[in-house]
Amino acid sequence: MVAAIRLTHYEHMNCVAHMLQRSVTVSLADSGFVNALVKARKVVGHFKHSPANAAELQAQQVSLGKKQEPLIQDVPTLWNSMLEMVKRLSSNKEAVIAALDNQEHKLVLPTAAEWDKLQRLETLLEPCRSVCL
Repeated sequence: MVAAIRLTHYEHMNCVAHMLQRSVTVSLADSGFVNALVKARKVVGHFKHSPANAAELQAQQVSLGKKQEPLIQDVPTLWNSMLEMVKRLSSNKEAVIAALDNQEHKLVLPTAAEWDKLQRLETLLEPCRSVCL
């Protein structure tokens, strides 16, 4: 996009959404959220890569009276996917823990402090949602 603009006589102006997304990405790389996000991604991946694990999660959601919804894996090129991953994981925390209690796994779940960090991250990223659509 930048190269195409250079070929014209127009001045290049960076997209505000791109700049904001880049700011969020760079800021999180050196933050206290890194370990919590790594664990969250592994937990989500555990359920995304196995139909049996996903079925167990759905069963736990039903037993807890929650809406049946799959977890969302974040993707670096999809804006707001980190926010969506954190929101979905947080809203299904009890079902995720219950499902994992019924399985043999080597996952290290987020600690109570890391669950709190994920909640704070959700609060921090929510205002960015409308800019990065």
